[in-house]
Amino acid sequence: MNTSFQPSDIVILVTGAVGAGRSTFINDFLGNPGRMKVGNPSSLATCTTQIGHEIVDSNSQRRNRLVIVDTPGFDDEDKSDFEVLQEIANWIQQSFPQGVGRGGIIYLYDISSDRYRSTVNTNVAVLNKSFGRTEDTYRRIVLVTTKWSRIGDQEGIKRQTELESRWNQLITRGSKLDSFKENSLDAKRIVDEFCKALESEGEFNFRDGLKDVQKLPRKPGTSSRLLTRLNGLLGTLLGSRA
Repeated sequence: MNTSFQPSDIVILVTGAVGAGRSTFINDFLGNPGRMKVGNPSSLATCTTQIGHEIVDSNSQRRNRLVIVDTPGFDDEDKSDFEVLQEIANWIQQSFPQGVGRGGIIYLYDISSDRYRSTVNTNVAVLNKSFGRTEDTYRRIVLVTTKWSRIGDQEGIKRQTELESRWNQLITRGSKLDSFKENSLDAKRIVDEFCKALESEGEFNFRDGLKDVQKLPRKPGTSSRLLTRLNGLLGTLLGSRA
């Protein structure tokens, strides 16, 4: 297999806060439990400190190759969200100097976290300001809840419903909310459905994508709002195509 990046590659960033299960999700998708290093479930420290990726050949589900990217977590005690986004931006720019034509974000969210109740209702103004109101932007975001086994299906469904209401402005504009039950079938389904959607969308040029990245707090451990993170990630991933 050709291990060099290609302009036609689909690039998916797997992101989320520390401990959300990014490496576990990718390992389950790949069917390789040891491919990406997984952290201690009881630790708040991020396991992924450097960006890792896997190139997956096209198949019956995808016309294009897939580059799935494991990124450092947000809410890190030792690294600010700004620094995380800068690392991702540098990797994207070095790996795809001509920009990413087809790309998206899978944002993992730990549904078992006590902090889920403090999740603010999303205000999409920051995304509208940077990328306009087009649904093409929002369809490049999949929000995925994780860690269901810690609270059980009954409580998980209740929390998922609450999050769906809180994130309604994203979902009604084209983003998708899904759940990952920590198994290979779920991971493959989520990724394959997302790739199919991205291929049907084709290429899309975003404007001024990186400008709001500079506004993120630089203090380690600072928790930025979901929309601010997504804005920075979209700009980092796709802004160079403008």
